[in-house]
Amino acid sequence: MNNLVISDTILTKLRDKHQVDRREVEQAFGNKCGIFLVDDREDHKSDPPTLWFVAPTNKGRPLKIVFIFREGKVFLRTAYDADTIAQSIYDAKGVNKELVMNKAVKRIESTDAAWEDGTLGCSMEHAAAAPADMERAIEESLGMQSISIRLPKNLIEAYKLIAAHHGVGYQPLMRDILQRFAPEGLREVMSHHTNKAEEVDHRLEEWRKAA
Repeated sequence: MNNLVISDTILTKLRDKHQVDRREVEQAFGNKCGIFLVDDREDHKSDPPTLWFVAPTNKGRPLKIVFIFREGKVFLRTAYDADTIAQSIYDAKGVNKELVMNKAVKRIESTDAAWEDGTLGCSMEHAAAAPADMERAIEESLGMQSISIRLPKNLIEAYKLIAAHHGVGYQPLMRDILQRFAPEGLREVMSHHTNKAEEVDHRLEEWRKAA
């Protein structure tokens, strides 16, 4: 995720304070199943707004990810283990795209400390959906896209058993297997077309000699 920006200062804080690394943050973005939320008590004049969500790493560790989106890039503010409050808020509101921000709210300065100590981002009442166009822009920036796919039940169960054996979620396992397959599949396609092109060049050369 080239457009995910994590400063050295933030990386150090994540490592020393929360024992979180960049790879886990990237996995959380990849495993997100809901939408991005904002805390509507944050000073709405701040630009850009701070967004957050809860998602598991490939090992099933639920993380709360807090970030801002600016000029086509995602700038991480913090990431840490999601407690039961954050998880319950996201479960309740992270899947509802029809939420409307409450404009008559107390403003709270948006600092990293406010997000980490729960002053912001830990209120069920004030969790609101981020704008849909911003959601799309962030997903585009990170190169992520959700799809729907129908699979045989026995295949899904097989993936779940394999994933449990390796201590990961079955959906991240599916994505990992597809990512492993794609380069080899592309090499096969390129090799096929290269051979075809070489065959055509050879025939053209023979025709030129015959002429």
